[in-house]
Amino acid sequence: MSMKSFMTDTVMLIKKDGSKIENIKASVQSNKIFINDGTLPIEEGDIITRKLPNDLMEEYLVEDRGYFAAFHGIGAHYQIKVSKNNKPKKSTSTTYNLHGNNSKVNINSNDSSINIANINKETVFQELSTTISNQIIDPTEKQQLLDKIKELESVKNTNNYNSKYTEFLGMVSKYITIISPFIPMLTEYLKK
Repeated sequence: MSMKSFMTDTVMLIKKDGSKIENIKASVQSNKIFINDGTLPIEEGDIITRKLPNDLMEEYLVEDRGYFAAFHGIGAHYQIKVSKNNKPKKSTSTTYNLHGNNSKVNINSNDSSINIANINKETVFQELSTTISNQIIDPTEKQQLLDKIKELESVKNTNNYNSKYTEFLGMVSKYITIISPFIPMLTEYLKK
């Protein structure tokens, strides 16, 4: 019995450049495909497809072409190591359990924010001033922000607070990562 009698499947070879060679006789196994034609230009990275009787397609990625030259009456052939290319992708998920005030997660990034856990309404302006003093490098901008914080604190229980708060937010937009922990406490002074 010759090897040709085992070649009961018909496959198509799709090269990396998109060119196709159709109607190739083969024997398709789970991890290997046997092809009795040693003249085919099969390379690692090529795709081999097979149409099933139900019209669905199977796709295999060539991992090792497994070429064998003619030897002792057996013609040149391929014993191609393959993997299914259309396996459903396993979804990966990560669970983060965060605990405590101001918990953070940084994934592939640098953290330049400040984590302040004990901000309360009574100390918010002092804490904000300290943070601005420690984090803002430009002395002019630092002083302008510190002055605006003092002004904001001086009108905290008046009708002028809303407009001063809006002015303050306009000034600190480029420093939002620094002041964001303070915003919830600062908004508590807004008059409705």
